[in-house]
Amino acid sequence: MTGLAFDVRWRRGDFALDIEASASPGVWGILGHSGAGKSTLLHLLAGLATPDSGRIALDGRILFDCKARRNLPAHRRAVALVFQRARLFPHMSVRANLDYAGKHAQRGRQIVSFDEVVEELEIAGLLSRRPRSLSGGEAQRTALARSLLAHPRALLLDEPLSALDPRLKRRALNLLRKIAGRSGLPILYVTHEIGEFLQIGEMMLIIESGRLEAHGRYLDLMMQQRALRSMQSLGLVSLLRCRAVEHRREQGITRWQVVLGEAGTTPPVVNAPLVADPLGTERSLALRPQDIALSAQHVCGISVQNQWPGTIRRLVPHEGQVFVEIDVGLPMIVEVTSRTITSMGLEPGSTIWCLFKSNALRYL
Repeated sequence: MTGLAFDVRWRRGDFALDIEASASPGVWGILGHSGAGKSTLLHLLAGLATPDSGRIALDGRILFDCKARRNLPAHRRAVALVFQRARLFPHMSVRANLDYAGKHAQRGRQIVSFDEVVEELEIAGLLSRRPRSLSGGEAQRTALARSLLAHPRALLLDEPLSALDPRLKRRALNLLRKIAGRSGLPILYVTHEIGEFLQIGEMMLIIESGRLEAHGRYLDLMMQQRALRSMQSLGLVSLLRCRAVEHRREQGITRWQVVLGEAGTTPPVVNAPLVADPLGTERSLALRPQDIALSAQHVCGISVQNQWPGTIRRLVPHEGQVFVEIDVGLPMIVEVTSRTITSMGLEPGSTIWCLFKSNALRYL
């Protein structure tokens, strides 16, 4: 089996972690509230902590097996872990830190070149410097580069981009997406921000109180009642991948054409707050379920600039509210009251209009 499979149990004091799951090649989001056990799970997988019982395997190779009394040390697991606070060798320059990773990488395996990682993470100007002179964001980029140049068989990322500004974060996420697509590497990405993660992957593990609450594709999980509470508080959004097609500076808006995966479907155009991105730029925009209104028809004479027709696919009741999945050429999630469902007679198959203001859209 390819990928990372684990069934681990670990207890310290009042906290107990008990998780069984698997992560196939690709990017997996590890989401949950503070104290849920996300970082602990990564430490167990990397070999920096030892489960009380269980089993961990990577591409069929046993890393830990309590019954067989097998526990490979961290340096033999071919698993790279990037912490939120970069842990670089302080006595080495940035270049020496990167070279060290390359020297200790597995022979014959390369997932990224030195030049590519230096260029994409914009660290060429840092190579001669020592870690103590780096800012938080510079140290995070260096730590990520070092882990990639170790050419691991699994990459574990514990909020690795938290200190980066939006532009550098976007570049780092693009690099991770490219590496995941070409390397067959399982990448586990801990974050508190659903919108950030959705730029590089769609598979998720949701952890609460040391337990696996949900596991699977984002579009499936966000319409499961058992996952909704966690996903709501972590920033449940509909994600629009768009391309800039027009700037209307006098109106303060940029018009974006949604990039759809299905051929033959006319892409909708969305009006969002004005940005300076060149035409043709692709960006992800996020839209919260509570920022969308529903109408039985197109509405004239109002200030709402975005009105999209769609078809209702599913209704999921949740604590007095109802989450509505609407197909507008891509899935949109709308949160309304149960009274709205009854008064409008909404049901799967109904045609409906989604209305939302341009300033409800958030650039990622």
